[in-house]
Amino acid sequence: MKQETAEDMLDFAKEVCQKYSRVKTLAEETQMQWRQDLEMAADSKYPGEKEMYDRQAEEGLARYTAVREWLKLADAAAFRIRDSKAQIVVRQHCLDRIPLKAVEFENGKHMGKTAVFYHKKIGLQQFSEELLSNREQMRQLEKKFCKN
Repeated sequence: MKQETAEDMLDFAKEVCQKYSRVKTLAEETQMQWRQDLEMAADSKYPGEKEMYDRQAEEGLARYTAVREWLKLADAAAFRIRDSKAQIVVRQHCLDRIPLKAVEFENGKHMGKTAVFYHKKIGLQQFSEELLSNREQMRQLEKKFCKN
């Protein structure tokens, strides 16, 4: 049973890594749409039109807030990884999608392939442990920003 739980945790961590860049892009798009709705509400001449844009802006703000909170939870979990080199690998490779051979460590140096894979494995295990406490909250936030 414990092995299944560890595999489930790792699967969730990998899922978060895959979604991270898309959610980051969604945050930018949502923020832009929210600001545009605010501007349109301010420029509208008719009460019905203003009300519509205000409602859209309110929904956009709720969605943007959920997206930002999801990103904060993922970033916080990545920063709580205890092994500093594993943290760098997870943040650069898993979250920011930088190829493994381009992951930079101290002073702009790159590490060998074997060492990077070793630190990635450790990093994903620790990342999944850190995400465990926020798993349900992240799923609820996903529902909020994906329903539109």
